[in-house]
Amino acid sequence: MVSPHQHVKGVIGEGSGRGTAFFGSLISGALIGWLLDLWLGTSPWLVVVGIALGAYSGFHAAWRDLNAEPPTVSSLSWGSGLPNQPDDDVGDGHDEGEASHG
Repeated sequence: MVSPHQHVKGVIGEGSGRGTAFFGSLISGALIGWLLDLWLGTSPWLVVVGIALGAYSGFHAAWRDLNAEPPTVSSLSWGSGLPNQPDDDVGDGHDEGEASHG
């Protein structure tokens, strides 16, 4: 069971990650727009377009993350990436029908 303290830490971590991703999208759009403005001489229009596209991208990514289905416990598997299956090879190192020779 997850303690309330661990739950709060997880929620804060998710929120800060989404905020950082949004801020990165915004800054990336502004930077690309600024560079294109320098190259094409269209200042400040492509910076404005870049900021708008960066904001849209950040909001879209946040919306997609917030509406994603949370993983279920049964879908989480450790190892080969296959669904959870009993591991027949775990045990004493002998096959079931094989007699132990000591």
